[in-house]
Amino acid sequence: MSVRVGLGAAVGGPAVVVTCSFTADGRLGTLPATIRPPKLTRGICPRNNSLGINAIRIEANTAGAVNVYGPQATNKVTWIQLDTFSSVLR
Repeated sequence: MSVRVGLGAAVGGPAVVVTCSFTADGRLGTLPATIRPPKLTRGICPRNNSLGINAIRIEANTAGAVNVYGPQATNKVTWIQLDTFSSVLR
């Protein structure tokens, strides 16, 4: 897995794109303790368009684990753009 920073077309800033090879739900990484959410949070991020599917669910939990949900062996995720992730805590 690698992280690529490029030009963000929507806001003119850098885009954070993670290149990966997910064929099942899995761990994307771990957040530092200073930015861990106080409760489970979910969001949707753009991903490579495969078979008409172009978004993936991302979750961050209180332990800092960042997980992806949705990839399948027949619909591999090769990149995820994280700079569009947003979530509302209630």
